[in-house]
Amino acid sequence: MKKLLIIIPLLFVLKNLQAQKYSIEGRFMNGVHWFSYEQIFPKNHFQINGGIYLKKVMNNTWGLTTGIQSRILNRKEEYDVYFYGHYAYSYTTQTRFDYIEIPINSYFKWRGLHIEGGTNINYLMKYQFRIDDELDTSEKPEGMTFMLGLNTNIGYQFDLNEKIYLILSAYYDYPILLSNPFETSLMNYGIYMGIGYEFSN
Repeated sequence: MKKLLIIIPLLFVLKNLQAQKYSIEGRFMNGVHWFSYEQIFPKNHFQINGGIYLKKVMNNTWGLTTGIQSRILNRKEEYDVYFYGHYAYSYTTQTRFDYIEIPINSYFKWRGLHIEGGTNINYLMKYQFRIDDELDTSEKPEGMTFMLGLNTNIGYQFDLNEKIYLILSAYYDYPILLSNPFETSLMNYGIYMGIGYEFSN
């Protein structure tokens, strides 16, 4: 009798899990962004990033998305030095931030329209500042190691067949600095292109 009391609820749960429409979707996306980072990165700095995403489809119109993305900000700038109006010498600086970003989003899909948004966690894995290819410092700037953010993207999904699709989306990301020593804003916006493969149980 006790075994039946255990087995019957277990069978009921397994039956419900099988009855649910459940699928996980992998997605790789290349992003082209223009960063706004005052004093270190001028506005409209061109950048390319990419990542791998996982999606859980709750029903035909909405679901949940997470994953991991590399967000690399790399800037080279050349400066000329003049004394008394005459050229003296030049030097080059390179500033690089290597971030890992983890989004926690929900999405809505209607026909081909795809809208996604939520929050993301950003962690600064590596920082470098070089002058003429010589490492000046690798100490992470205050307030830049850990950031939270809000993100959204709106685009269109092109279904190539029942399993494979392409996505083209306009993307906006607004990281929130926990402290702001540079008195700056940090925005990412641009175009995301992705390819995905759907599979279900």
